Amino acid sequence: MSKVAVSKDKTIIRRRKKNVVKSESGIVTQVIGAVIDVYFEGELPSILHALKLKIGDNEKNRPSLDEEKAEERSEVGIRYITLEVLQHIGERVVRTIAMSSTDGVARGMEVINTKAPISVPVGRATLGRVLNVTGDPIDHGPSINARTYFPIHRDAPAFAEQSTKTEVLTTGIKV
Repeated sequence: MSKVAVSKDKTIIRRRKKNVVKSESGIVTQVIGAVIDVYFEGELPSILHALKLKIGDNEKNRPSLDEEKAEERSEVGIRYITLEVLQHIGERVVRTIAMSSTDGVARGMEVINTKAPISVPVGRATLGRVLNVTGDPIDHGPSINARTYFPIHRDAPAFAEQSTKTEVLTTGIKV
């Protein structure tokens, strides 16, 4: 028995019952540049939450509706793209924005719901480091072992917590 996911443009993506996505994962139904629509069978992820899309660098890691070929995929050359949920567009579909290049993304790929917003490391471990929007170091240095992570979308501090005095802002950036 097949499960069917219908995207807005009525393109049908079939998945065998054995491979039907779990409640915390979905299927890519549409890719338009950095915008990716994802169908979820179970609960929809919240707006501003992160999704992870596993993508490969070769043809073996392309999506396949054939179960045998799907099992032959290797983990070599795998990378993850972080997606952020922007909108619930109806019919169990969410619209997301990719935080990196979408080269190689195709309809039918599986997307995992992290059930949390994109979070970045904060504190002394990040001083002098260059990070991307997802908190990954891009300065070719070692991994960051931070104790504290904050979501990239969070409330501003209350006025009582803010200071009006002039002080040096230490960023770790050399000029």
